[in-house]
Amino acid sequence: MGGIFYAIALIIIALIFYDKLFLIREALLITGISDSFAALVGMNVPIQEYNILNDNKSYMGTFTFFIVSSFIFLSSSIEFVTTMLLSLILSITEAISYDGSDNFTLILITPFILIAGELNDLFIAIGFVILFIILVLFPFKKQNI
Repeated sequence: MGGIFYAIALIIIALIFYDKLFLIREALLITGISDSFAALVGMNVPIQEYNILNDNKSYMGTFTFFIVSSFIFLSSSIEFVTTMLLSLILSITEAISYDGSDNFTLILITPFILIAGELNDLFIAIGFVILFIILVLFPFKKQNI
């Protein structure tokens, strides 16, 4: 499912942000690099796991996502404090995404929180994440049978 989510999300952000390639690039880097490293570390260094929405995650995988996304944002000349906040918001988003839906949520949320970061408005960034979770993740929530 993750590959399908990835393609759909990429088409959506390309249509919305066709004239802002920086936002598309950052979304692809976060999803392609941070999420991949988080998965590799989480599977190979499962020091402690936690469960969200019946999906197992590891603290090391989440920490790795935070660190790698921070490096990506810092390499794009985003201020340190803004980078830390954006990376934290994306790490939480990745942690609560399940079953490959992070390929969808991360690509779609990244451009919007970058815009909020440019406006130095944490509340807008958090609002985007909450709205996105309500509109996108809950309809796809796993059903326990």
